[in-house]
Parts: sequence; C-alpha cells; structure tokens
Amino acid sequence: METTTIDLRDASLSEGATKLAEAFEKLSAGATQYFLSKDNPRSLIRELVSTHWGLFDWALLESDASGFLASIRKREQSGPLSLSELMGSDHRRCDELFAQAEQAAQAGDLEQATKLNGQYALGMEHHFGMEEEGFFAEFDRRMGMTGGGPVAVMREEHQQIRGMLHRMEEALNQSDLEDYLGAADTMLYLMEQHNMKEEQMLYPMADDAFGADMEELLKRLFVY
Repeated sequence: METTTIDLRDASLSEGATKLAEAFEKLSAGATQYFLSKDNPRSLIRELVSTHWGLFDWALLESDASGFLASIRKREQSGPLSLSELMGSDHRRCDELFAQAEQAAQAGDLEQATKLNGQYALGMEHHFGMEEEGFFAEFDRRMGMTGGGPVAVMREEHQQIRGMLHRMEEALNQSDLEDYLGAADTMLYLMEQHNMKEEQMLYPMADDAFGADMEELLKRLFVY
C-alpha cells in the first residue's frame, strides 16, 4: 500500500466521509490521496461529490477480501463539464495503466505487470459499467434508437475487449509474459479504434443529446 494511504475500513460512512474530505482539502492541486474502505467506495465518493463536485477525480485501484483501495486526485481546474471530458479523461487514465503494465512485462517484472494489469482491468470494467449501466440506454432513448446505432457497436466491442482482458490475465497467471505481450499488442489496436469512435462520435453526440441535463448525468456516472 502507498505510504499516504488513509485506512477508513473501521469508520462509519459519516466518519469516513469527514476524514476523506479533510484529507482532500489538504491536498495541493494535482496531488493524490489514497484510501482504504471496507465496502465499495462509491458511498464515500458520493458524499464528497455533494460538497466538492467538480474539484476532484477518483479511481478504484484494487479490490479483495480485505477491502478496496481507491484514490482521489485534486483537479487543477474544476470539471468535468461534458461527457467527452469525463470519459475521455478516464480513457487516458486506463491507457496509462495499460502502458505501465506493458512496460513492466517488457522488463520481465511479472509481479509488477500483474499488479498494474489488475488495476487496468478493474479500471476498464468500471469504465464499461459507467457506459453500459449509466448512459447507453438513456442515450438511445433520447436519440430515438432501438437495438442499433453506435451504442450497439460499442457494446459488441466491449465484449471483444473483455475477451482480450481475460486472455491477458490468464497469460500472467501462467507467468507467460510473451503471450501477455502478444495479447497486449492486439489490445492496443482494439482500444485505439474503440476510443477513437467514442471520443470522435459517441461522446460528442451524447453531449448534444443531454444538454441541460449534463451535470445530472455526470454526477450519476461519476459515482458509478
């Protein structure tokens, strides 16, 4: 665990939210605070959103029987102001984890590659959840689409990417860094194409579709 990690596993929701808010307020712009929680940290993040919306980003990093490890980062400027900004920023965060995992594998560091790939896979599932459970159906409703259109394509690609995530995990479980790197090459291609479609087409369409309801959507996705 990080040396600056706050352990909130034994705190009540109100106590944990207060401690997290106090720690956040001490952060300088661009700085990150790590914290542990017994349950999924969404409830803690929801409390922080109610008082500090637009001032921070957060990420779920690890999850096991002992609890959850997550992070909050103080933004250098307030936001997000659009779906493109929120989801594009999450793309970049996941891409950075992927690159770090690949670099560790190339260096022959199985332990670090496994840790970083786990964080990448968790981040990708969280991202897919925001899309699949958070706005795809509502977007289709607003656009008058049923059973087709860009959302259907994105859902299909999500399943392809999940399959590749599984292959990468299995390669690491077998200590096969060569197979992992081969799968990573395929993943890189899939993700570049997928992200481009979302950032150049789907997200801008959603920004227009949600209009005045954008902040409500962003807050809902933010705490998914």
